[in-house]
Amino acid sequence: MKRFVIIDGKSVFYRGYYAMPDLKTKDGIPTGGVYGFAVMALEVLRKLKPDYVCVAWDKPKTNIRKRLELYSKYKAGRKPAPADFYQQIPILHELLDAFGWPLYELDDYEADDIMGTLALQATKKDIETMLVTSDLDVLQLISSHTKAYILKTGLSNIEQYDVAFFEKKHGIKVEQFLDYKSLVGDASDNIPGVPGIGNKSAVELLNQYPTLDDIYTNLALIKSTLVSKLEAGRKSAYMSHKLAEIWLDAPIELDLQAVDGSKSKPEDIKKILSNLEFRSLINRLPEVFKVDGNYLSTVDIDIKIPKAVVIDSDEKLQQLKVSEEDKLVIHSRARGKHGENPKVLLIDDTSNCYVVLVDKIKIDTLKDKFSYIFKSDRGVIGYDLKNSLEIGYALGFEIGFVEHDVLIGAFLLNPLNRVSSITQLAQINLNYQASSLDDLDEIDFIQKAPEITGVIRQIAKLQVAEMAKLKKINSLAKDIEWKIIPILAEME
Repeated sequence: MKRFVIIDGKSVFYRGYYAMPDLKTKDGIPTGGVYGFAVMALEVLRKLKPDYVCVAWDKPKTNIRKRLELYSKYKAGRKPAPADFYQQIPILHELLDAFGWPLYELDDYEADDIMGTLALQATKKDIETMLVTSDLDVLQLISSHTKAYILKTGLSNIEQYDVAFFEKKHGIKVEQFLDYKSLVGDASDNIPGVPGIGNKSAVELLNQYPTLDDIYTNLALIKSTLVSKLEAGRKSAYMSHKLAEIWLDAPIELDLQAVDGSKSKPEDIKKILSNLEFRSLINRLPEVFKVDGNYLSTVDIDIKIPKAVVIDSDEKLQQLKVSEEDKLVIHSRARGKHGENPKVLLIDDTSNCYVVLVDKIKIDTLKDKFSYIFKSDRGVIGYDLKNSLEIGYALGFEIGFVEHDVLIGAFLLNPLNRVSSITQLAQINLNYQASSLDDLDEIDFIQKAPEITGVIRQIAKLQVAEMAKLKKINSLAKDIEWKIIPILAEME
């Protein structure tokens, strides 16, 4: 079955704008909304792998005109977005054009009406539709062919709804959701519902009487405490039903050639993302946006896997000679929290990855050797270096100073992205497809040690290049983030 993704444009755009309200280019152009949308768009491509994509948008001023005729207070009380919100919309349109994703907006129809109309047409063509939004109204559209992806908080917390999940979570049938909203209302859209009827009462009523009509037909059988509220709110309930219903008659035809992405412009995508200073996103562009068969990347990627050298005795440790020239990558493994019961310490000097089994070596021997290797003026690179520093403290020595931490670096470069494991960072930043490099048992950790440190070194190289272009981020890392890691490690 082909897959069609419809993005509720303004809903996703809002999320990005309020998640990153102060994001600007060096020239002062606000970009938070566009950035959030771009992050979401790339996540959609990566996770859902759609065959077709489009964006539905609420047309300014005219999209709720028909519903205002039904209820003059519909969506009343909403404050207009700040000026810099609207300043970013033309930039988003430019990016969508480069992606090859059409944007649809219509007089008298809201974005979810457009989404519903297109989803219905897709179902008739036996196409699976996925609706990406933060608006729960679309839950009434769920069917065997239609799923909803609801943004909960930020841009990474997404709840996937199909029929089974909806019914388990809400305790009613999908086809009852509109009647449910008619009873409880919706404060976000200023839909009144029936005053005094809450979630629990509405679910109980619909479990006994399947529709709104059935409830009002059987008032004589319903307990008196609810009857008075239902009778007083009858007119409001049916008006709310009309307001909350997604209209499936929007004047739009599903044109599969228009939404198949064939009109994407990879070179323009790269140029726009570069101009907006979204450099970290360029390396995350999927295969569909290739240029001349190569991933759009600002850094040449060449992952060098060092040779593994296992150090499992005092004698072997004494023979250990680490290069004095190359920066060290370190990574560690302990069974307890905060460095307790340390097991393995990896030291990578580019040529070799020394796998030190610290529990097989005398502590005094470790102290003497490592105090020499990790001189106070020697910087180290790693992933979540605080853990490795804690192992050093547990064993009685200090591990140099922090040169770069790729876990912290990933967040500094892309705060909206919740990808954090070594495996995920390798996939997104390096297009390096590896089996898990995280959560390994001790044997697998030792076997994969050279691959782990090689990947960490390359991610660090990529991040350092990106940070060099962002002076304030670079300063934040060097002056605060790197310096506080040893302090936190020692405190813990």
